[in-house]
Amino acid sequence: MRGGRREGAGRKPGSVSRIDAEARKRALAGGMMPLDYMLFVMRDESREDNVRLDAAKAAAPYCHARLSSTEVSGPNKGPIETMEVTDEMRVRALAAFIAKTRVKFSTGL
Repeated sequence: MRGGRREGAGRKPGSVSRIDAEARKRALAGGMMPLDYMLFVMRDESREDNVRLDAAKAAAPYCHARLSSTEVSGPNKGPIETMEVTDEMRVRALAAFIAKTRVKFSTGL
């Protein structure tokens, strides 16, 4: 028998998180964590700007989410359809929204 799932095979649950937790404890006991150091360098106005910029670039992924692109398409991944919207259509849509909102507020929802 080759491949597939086998009883007892693979990494045991929690083993990676246990190793990560132990590494973090050792790093904290030793002093400053790598992110703390990068932020320290970035904020140190006595350092050259290019050094501070490199530290900021290295620290950014740990402080800010990375933006991702989103594909926008119409039904069945077809083209997006557009249409002219008249003032009358806007008024009707607004009136329908207000009517729906009043019902929710008046019923306490």
